[in-house]
Amino acid sequence: ASPEPFLRSAFGLLTAPGFRWLFVATLAMGFAAAPFYAFSAAFLIRSHGLSATEAGLVFGLLQGAMGIAGAVLGGRGFDRAMRRGTGRLLGPPAVLFLIAGLTTAAALQAPSPWLAAALLVPAMLAFAFALPWGFGAAHALAGPGREALASSLLVIAVGLVGPTLGPVLVGMISDAAATAGLPNALGLGLLVVPAACVVAGLGYLNANRRIAAVLGGARQEATP
Repeated sequence: ASPEPFLRSAFGLLTAPGFRWLFVATLAMGFAAAPFYAFSAAFLIRSHGLSATEAGLVFGLLQGAMGIAGAVLGGRGFDRAMRRGTGRLLGPPAVLFLIAGLTTAAALQAPSPWLAAALLVPAMLAFAFALPWGFGAAHALAGPGREALASSLLVIAVGLVGPTLGPVLVGMISDAAATAGLPNALGLGLLVVPAACVVAGLGYLNANRRIAAVLGGARQEATP
């Protein structure tokens, strides 16, 4: 542990371009995940007529399976990326979030509940898959003695804005659409989720490039 004050150490990490983009991507992921989990089951009930039992069963089983698969595959994938030594540590979650943005947007306009549920799966996978990559990359970038600091900053990022404003924004858009007489009002509000997924994917792509430059340069300096 460093005797340096928390705010000074945190500012030092956040001014590093790679970590700053990782922080932005994690913040966007929180903005996508909070309304996704708050409203997706309600969306299947309100927009597709599923019963609460059916929506809970479908959403719960899919999320449980994707949570386990994402955590395992994400952890193993990050370990392989570290062993390769290229420094490119965030490409896979970036691509998965961009895909999740497209499929979630399609799910919100799908004609059947089962197609909608299937199209929500990539987002469920992405939220779990990205965690090992994000924390692992943060630790590699922060260096020995600052891993817990890096983790705490990512925890702050994922809960800083998304859980507070994400559901409120979805609710406001949904209520406005319903008042205007538009169909699928909750689906329109939930378009916040795919938009945030795309921002997260782009943030991971930027972080991937900048972290690779930092770690690759450090590795070259360490090579005799």
